[in-house]
Amino acid sequence: MLSLFPSSLQELDAKIVLDVLIQHLGYYDDLRVKLEKQGGELSDLNRIADALSREFMITDRFGDGLQVSLIQPELLQQAVFLAVAEDVHLAVRQTEAGMPVYYLCRIHRDFWSEYSLIVEDLYRSPGYPSLDERFVKLMVGGHERYHLRISQFRRALAKLLLNQNETSEKKVDEILYNAGRHIYQAAWHEDQLPAVLCATHFSLPKFKQAVELLYVCLSGELCELRGMIDDNLLQFFKKIDPQPAIAGLLRVLAVTEGSTINEISEKALKLYTRLNKAFGRFLRIDVIWGERQLPVPLYKLVFANFSRLNLVSSALKKNDSLSLATTQLETEASAIIDEIVKR
Repeated sequence: MLSLFPSSLQELDAKIVLDVLIQHLGYYDDLRVKLEKQGGELSDLNRIADALSREFMITDRFGDGLQVSLIQPELLQQAVFLAVAEDVHLAVRQTEAGMPVYYLCRIHRDFWSEYSLIVEDLYRSPGYPSLDERFVKLMVGGHERYHLRISQFRRALAKLLLNQNETSEKKVDEILYNAGRHIYQAAWHEDQLPAVLCATHFSLPKFKQAVELLYVCLSGELCELRGMIDDNLLQFFKKIDPQPAIAGLLRVLAVTEGSTINEISEKALKLYTRLNKAFGRFLRIDVIWGERQLPVPLYKLVFANFSRLNLVSSALKKNDSLSLATTQLETEASAIIDEIVKR
């Protein structure tokens, strides 16, 4: 069984150890969200201020305690480290209204890959800012670094294993790690952000699948991946994170001779160029925009509105040019997927 954490910490349950912090965060966020959605009075602001400044004790793994409050992020992070060591990270951000929001997560530090993996969300404030759910920036060693967030699959995976009479948290960690290490490390990259945002907001599921499939073929170790294919990995991409294209690649790899695996990468390189050109054509289409109803290239709207692309897509919902371009890009993406997964 793969062990993700030092043996001295194996028995620690971070949710139990940090329960007082998680409860305090939940109490504060309840007050904050109520104020943001329903409005309030000065007394509501006073309660929020009290929740932020009120001190509470976090007991570390040596039995000592540290008095902290939510307005002391550095002290909070120190207390979390002393309680459960460096595998748990607390991040603090601000909403557009200037209110603090919190993200407490458990990390597997993958020193052999570009990104470390977030394997469990211990607490995440409602409204915690995120452009792309696949990535979270965390401050590590004085520098902000991207982490792959695969924790969104944890609950569904645990439920699937429970139905199979397998309830071990370590087993959940192991499957998440294998999917992250051998698939997502290659499939996901921050330079995909424009493509992924367009796929999300302009309803381009085949395009997103094609992007991630080609990245696996070009960046992944296909020979190593072939040796890791088992029923758990196949079920993961069938039921937990349904990815027909990646699941198709796994089936192809399982029956491919080792001497011919390089042919998949060579083909993917040509197909990547083809998909990139198709996406370029999609971004260059003119759409009618603004009060003056003038034609504007789509790429100008996309790159100027990353954080509110949902509003752009909603405004263009009935645009005939965009509808046609979406169909064309999806058709091309589907054909590219078939080039890889159909034998």
